[in-house]
Amino acid sequence: MFLRWHNVWGPTLRELNRWIYVVSVTLYLGLFLVEDLEPGFVSLHFKLNLPLWIAMLSGAVLIFAAEQHRPQERTRSKWRWVWSAVVAIGSGLLVWFRIRHLGGLAIIISILATLVVIALAAALDADRDQHEPTRSSG
Repeated sequence: MFLRWHNVWGPTLRELNRWIYVVSVTLYLGLFLVEDLEPGFVSLHFKLNLPLWIAMLSGAVLIFAAEQHRPQERTRSKWRWVWSAVVAIGSGLLVWFRIRHLGGLAIIISILATLVVIALAAALDADRDQHEPTRSSG
């Protein structure tokens, strides 16, 4: 019974979770940008951490509940990982630059931000693996 329910609702729930993730990340980034440009404009009316927590939870579900159907032999582009590392390090440096007045805590937060970007790059790479058509060798 459970397997039949899971097969019917599993893909729908995954797509809903993916949609929730995209909307919450976009909402958070947009509101964060508005708050950064005009301090207090968003934070006086809305808790900015709410879409961030929703994005983190739905992102974790996306990563850990992903289907593990990967091709046996797949060559991963080295430059894709180099580019992801450059973006991750750049985002970590940007976070550190914005919160450097916090001292040692700023270093910890910027390292965590770097790790989050690397995890998102890995999740996107895994998602790309699922949607890439398989190439036949013939």
